[in-house]
Amino acid sequence: MTTIMSLFEALSRLENNAPIILKKGEYRINNDSVAIEAGAKKGFIRKEKREHHEILEAIKKCQLSWKPRPDITEWKSKCESLTKKNKRLQMQLNEAWAREVLLAQRLNELEKILAKRSNIIDFPKR
Repeated sequence: MTTIMSLFEALSRLENNAPIILKKGEYRINNDSVAIEAGAKKGFIRKEKREHHEILEAIKKCQLSWKPRPDITEWKSKCESLTKKNKRLQMQLNEAWAREVLLAQRLNELEKILAKRSNIIDFPKR
């Protein structure tokens, strides 16, 4: 059973951006995230329960002062742009490989044509 103490510990971890269960930076501090971080199910913290009154007040205070770190959103946007750039470069690389194969085939064809028209005979290697 989840105790009130574990709920406060979970709230403290979320506030310090050091969660154990949730992913860093991918949460908002609310009743459900605190409950999940404490090891309980979503919806565990309820307004109707008298013993949850203190944790609900602490969560409200924390919600007013806590904001997600701006560097996390900055890194997410940077990651998305780098992912797009990676996909674009991968497509360019695939196109370059296709050109390379096409040119190698064409070179092979031209060498065969040249060999037929040439009067030079290759001696077998020893």
